[in-house]
Amino acid sequence: MMKRFAVGLAVLGLLAGGVLGQSLSVGDPAPKLAVGEFVKGEPVTELKAGTVYVVEFWATWCGPCKASIPHLTELAKQYKDVKFIGANVWERDQSLIKPFVAEMGDKMGYAVACDTFEGDEKTGQMAKTWMMAAGRNGIPCAFIINDERKIAWIGHPMTMDEVLPKVVAKTWDVAKAAADFKAEAKRVARQNEVLTSLRKPDMPTADRIKLLRAWFAEDPGAEKSAWSLLLRELAKQPDKAEMVAYLKKSLAGLGDDGMALWNAVWTVIQQPGVSREVLAVALPAARRADALLKGEHDVAAGMLCRTNSLLGNRGAAVAAGRRAVKLAEGKPYQKMFVDWLAEAETLSEPRPARPTKHDTLG
Repeated sequence: MMKRFAVGLAVLGLLAGGVLGQSLSVGDPAPKLAVGEFVKGEPVTELKAGTVYVVEFWATWCGPCKASIPHLTELAKQYKDVKFIGANVWERDQSLIKPFVAEMGDKMGYAVACDTFEGDEKTGQMAKTWMMAAGRNGIPCAFIINDERKIAWIGHPMTMDEVLPKVVAKTWDVAKAAADFKAEAKRVARQNEVLTSLRKPDMPTADRIKLLRAWFAEDPGAEKSAWSLLLRELAKQPDKAEMVAYLKKSLAGLGDDGMALWNAVWTVIQQPGVSREVLAVALPAARRADALLKGEHDVAAGMLCRTNSLLGNRGAAVAAGRRAVKLAEGKPYQKMFVDWLAEAETLSEPRPARPTKHDTLG
């Protein structure tokens, strides 16, 4: 869990679901149904006009896939005229598919098929002609095919509840969905282009800042999730005034989102050599996150503890640390809060605490 904190609101979300080499889009005719053996349910050999289909891609090793299976089953019960097909892709061991489906029993209440492989290829036809063609590199992923055999929607199966009834009722605007899908693909392609450039170790800081500012100007939505990338680059400049001003602006932009605020505080305080001036900006955000979450969120309390501790505020740090330890009981990251609390208890205000090994998550 703590590694997720390190990336905060930035890179992890940006790298997920990238669109690479996309040739298939919402609004296009559905590809051929190239599934192999059906291990459950009535085999479907082709997608026929007049019928709505949900083709959902999954694998036995995929935790989120397992979590979405009962939901798909409920939808299949609710929409009896819609044909649901669970298409297994990217399976690491094909021999695991049948036992898994058998063990799921009625919890997996729809047709299930394996992918088709040609020769000694390691990637099946459904993975290639559906998932990869649509630029999808993560599962679970569902395709809704309307009664005209066109792709009406592509996305996570847990988020299609509002879409499916509209497709069934023929009120879903496929043209708009297609435009939105292509716009998102373009946005993600630009995002990946920027991230690839930022990986170049010899790129000057000034150029990195310029690139990020240009990206945010093009796509304001990107800044909401990637602001910490720019903050880190601004922190490398000798004059910290611009960084502090940007931090204030970024934290203010998070409004009343307590979860986002504590995540932002973590992004700030785990930076090497973080200054008191920066910590002074982060502290009100840590207090606000804790208040918005009613003092009942372990990590928010932990962030408040550590920020106060780094500023040398012993009393506030100890109080928040004790809450964090108690709230995180039984969780793997409780040990970090225990160490933070122990360090806070040794402080003599206003001497700041030294960074510990927990502050760099690497």
